[in-house]
Amino acid sequence: MRYLILAISLLIIACQGKEHPMIKLTEEHQKALNSIEVMDGFEVELVAADPLIADPVAMEIDEDGNWYVLEMSGYPLDLSKKGHVKKLVDTNQDGYPDKSILFADSLTLPMGIMKWKKGILVADSPNILYLEDTDGDNIADKREVILTGFSLSNPQHNMNSPKFGIDNWIYVGHSGAINSFSYENIFGDKGKEITFAGNPNAAKLPQNGNGRNVRFKPGSFEIESLSGETQYGHTTDPWGRRFYTDNADHLFHEVIDAR
Repeated sequence: MRYLILAISLLIIACQGKEHPMIKLTEEHQKALNSIEVMDGFEVELVAADPLIADPVAMEIDEDGNWYVLEMSGYPLDLSKKGHVKKLVDTNQDGYPDKSILFADSLTLPMGIMKWKKGILVADSPNILYLEDTDGDNIADKREVILTGFSLSNPQHNMNSPKFGIDNWIYVGHSGAINSFSYENIFGDKGKEITFAGNPNAAKLPQNGNGRNVRFKPGSFEIESLSGETQYGHTTDPWGRRFYTDNADHLFHEVIDAR
């Protein structure tokens, strides 16, 4: 059911639901929406679907209300760079995006997106990329590799989910490379030293960061490994405690910092 929801739509949790002016829900769509359990007082609402987007896996909203949706169209085995970032715009100010723009393409298996400065960061192993539209045409014409060296392994174990922390570090989910017996030719990469691209004298981590979560500061070229690892995401509560999620372990707490 999780993949069905991702395949057909992006979902938000809203305090009051209303009918989308552009999308007519099929019986299958409605059944999928109804299967999601939320807290009392909240509703799940469809806000974007085909043809605006396809294969969404992550999203970010900028300070102007524009949506940046990460599409991983190559999942699980296609490495021919079919991943995209779509920029969704609400042109009539009704609260729903109604225009889709191809902001960036040629991504391999992108698994995370974060607003950063005048653009966005995208987690696309082996790199963390910075994408920016410098001329105002809604297309990213600036593309820089910020970090590199992460393994391009099984897509469910690749580096993912960059998030800006309250301590001014950027936190990245990571669970390390795995042994792939059936697809070793395409997913056998074990990674390299994790380094800041173009700055060989900056701090670095050992091969694939020892398969652990990572945090870094692009401005000062600082990078550290954390204690835990995660496949599908992570967050920090108001007290600075770190929580992760995996396929098998749905929620766990990083109790002790890496030292």
